[in-house]
Amino acid sequence: AASPAAVFLPGEKRTRSLGAFITVPWYYWVDVGGHNHLVIPHSFDNNDSRFARGSGLETADQLFAYLRDGFDWLYAEGAERPTMMTVSMHCRLIGRPGRIAGLARFLDHVLAHDRVWICQRTEIARHWHATHGP
Repeated sequence: AASPAAVFLPGEKRTRSLGAFITVPWYYWVDVGGHNHLVIPHSFDNNDSRFARGSGLETADQLFAYLRDGFDWLYAEGAERPTMMTVSMHCRLIGRPGRIAGLARFLDHVLAHDRVWICQRTEIARHWHATHGP
C-alpha cells in the first residue's frame, strides 16, 4: 500500500507576537516504519465545530468576522514570511442556510487579495514534499 502524503494531527505550537499569542503552523518530518511522513499540526481555532461546542460562535456574522480578522492578521504577517491559515468546515455544520453565508463572505474577502493560495491539505502536503522534502 502507498504511504499517505501527510499525517494530520491535532496540536499547535505558539509564538509570542505583539503581546498576544498567535497560532503558527510548524511542519515536520517523522520516521514511521522507515518511511518519512510529513506532520501538519492542526488547530481547531478556525473550525465550524465551534457552532456545536457552545464556544460563542453562533451566527454567520460571527464566523465571518472571526475568520476575516484572523486572515487579515496573517496576510499582514505574510508580507515578511509565508503564513498559513487552516479553516476546517463540515457539511453538517456549515451547510445550514443560516451559517453558510458567513463562509461565502469570508471566501469573497480572501479572493479579493493577491498572493493567496486556497487549497486542500493534500495539495499542501504535495507542495511541502516537493519544496521541503525530508
